[in-house]
Amino acid sequence: MVADIIAASREDGIHLTGLSRIKFRKIVRPGELLDIHATFVQIKKQYLFRITSGNEEVCSGMMLFAQKS
Repeated sequence: MVADIIAASREDGIHLTGLSRIKFRKIVRPGELLDIHATFVQIKKQYLFRITSGNEEVCSGMMLFAQKS
């Protein structure tokens, strides 16, 4: 979900090439509302992301993207 949202928000045709520091903290139940927060870190060329449900973090990590060729 996170990779799709990030790729759709950009106009330069990127695709996911790597994941790191992924932490799953809570089981997500069907129908549970999720908030996805992603921030681009220019220095590392990565996106930090966090998924929350209510005030609880359910998942977080880093994603690396590259230009589609």
